[in-house]
Amino acid sequence: MSFRVPESGYLGKLRAGARAQVLRLKGTLGMSGTLRGYLVRACVLGLCAWATAQQASPAKPQTVAEKLGYAADARLLVIQAEDLGMAHSIDKASFEALEK
Repeated sequence: MSFRVPESGYLGKLRAGARAQVLRLKGTLGMSGTLRGYLVRACVLGLCAWATAQQASPAKPQTVAEKLGYAADARLLVIQAEDLGMAHSIDKASFEALEK
């Protein structure tokens, strides 16, 4: 069993008024199809231009030596000393190895 609101009388006027208000809101908040089309095209064109600019001038990636301030072809020695400071014997051995 369904309940049907009558189109005449107070409830009918209230329903018609609500429907008109929704349509009014839809018209003010929504965009026309033409404007929406222009916005979509502008966004797509902007994305294409950005992607083309990114591909046209690829930045040369820096080497680790360059990031550290040395020449690109410089040879660097990386020493792993994670245990340094754990014990006196480890410190002594590490510093002896560095001095050799």
